[in-house]
Amino acid sequence: IGRLPESVLMGRSASTPFARWLGTETVRIQSRSSDENAVSYLLRHTRLLPRDLIRLGNEVAFHLYRATWFEDIELPHSPIVDGVHALASLIGEELLKECALNLVGDTWPAGAVEPKDPAGIEAGIHSLRARLRDFLRQQAGTEILSRRRLETLRRAAEDAFPGSDVLGALWLSGLLGIVDGEGKKSAKAVFSFSLAAAATELPTKAKYIFHSSLIEAVGLRSSNQQAVPIT
Repeated sequence: IGRLPESVLMGRSASTPFARWLGTETVRIQSRSSDENAVSYLLRHTRLLPRDLIRLGNEVAFHLYRATWFEDIELPHSPIVDGVHALASLIGEELLKECALNLVGDTWPAGAVEPKDPAGIEAGIHSLRARLRDFLRQQAGTEILSRRRLETLRRAAEDAFPGSDVLGALWLSGLLGIVDGEGKKSAKAVFSFSLAAAATELPTKAKYIFHSSLIEAVGLRSSNQQAVPIT
């Protein structure tokens, strides 16, 4: 941020680097009717990977710059929110494809020869991703799930995708995580990509959470609660 030219800084006199870039310390989240720290908002829509952060920075910078073309027009959404939505939706779709690949592996017969039709394989993965998207839109509800609600979702997934561990695939793909800690200040969202050691099975917790990229890609409802920061 310190290397950015002044022409792209929205808040040149702000006291923090992010505020100088974005022009604000907080972002208004209409679905929650509350303000959220801008840095926390940006990060929870990524996997905390350098690649994601660079892509997100470029997307938000583009939307901020484009907003300067319409300074006399009241835009329906914050350019920061528009930029985050654009990239998070793309990340969510990429991870849904990864999840679909994991599910294909679940049902692949042991010792079976790989088909020689790459186009057919890709079409099958695309179809499975679409089914996953529709299933989650209809069955998942809001972003935060109790353990009881998760088990209800698991049973529905077993009926919709026989022989596949949908929740396990969502966990491995980083789309489903756990809420660690209690209370607004101590609760953190933990995903498989956050852990130092790989955990192949979804841990048992009181609460679970869908990644923000999945919420954007599928159109899940955000909870009315304060957003849970990612760690």
